[in-house]
Amino acid sequence: MTRNKYRIVLTGLAVFLTVAGLAFVVLAQDDPAWPVEHIVLPTPEQTSTPEPIPVPTETPEPTPKPTPKQPWTKADVRILAKIVYAEANGQPVQEQAAVVWCVLNRLDTGLYGRTIRAVAMAPNQFAYRKDAPARKALIALVEDVLERWWRERLGETDVGRTLPPEYLYFAGRNGRNHFRTRWRGAKGYWNWSLPNPYG
Repeated sequence: MTRNKYRIVLTGLAVFLTVAGLAFVVLAQDDPAWPVEHIVLPTPEQTSTPEPIPVPTETPEPTPKPTPKQPWTKADVRILAKIVYAEANGQPVQEQAAVVWCVLNRLDTGLYGRTIRAVAMAPNQFAYRKDAPARKALIALVEDVLERWWRERLGETDVGRTLPPEYLYFAGRNGRNHFRTRWRGAKGYWNWSLPNPYG
């Protein structure tokens, strides 16, 4: 058998099988002995592409950062209260608070020590006396100033300062303290123009 005849035979056989298969389906549908349910044809739902399952797009809430611990101790509070007694006993409350602010202003510069104790007890700076009384009213005032300072360090504004941050020095004269921005050559002293948070 030549190659062309062989192809013709195969083609005819394929056509025959296709026609026979279609005829079988038609006859089966018309024959009550062959239930239609035996002929399983795919449904549109089976042939369609399933829709993708939606993925949640909600962004999780960020975990809040813990508040840093307050960088002072009870001993620091007592040291500052003793300094206030020695430097400003009997003066108005806002001027007593300014003594504490002056210590904290120096701490913020990083030039006078890294802790409250180091700045407050630096030699020949503040009039700390170990035997000075740490009165309850002065301790309460020191704690109030520390809380205000710490809130400012955490980003709050207008915390009730009685002394601006650039004032790092003071000297007593006529029973009052006069605060200045430089040890020598300052052109003026603090004029108490900020609102008094203590009334």
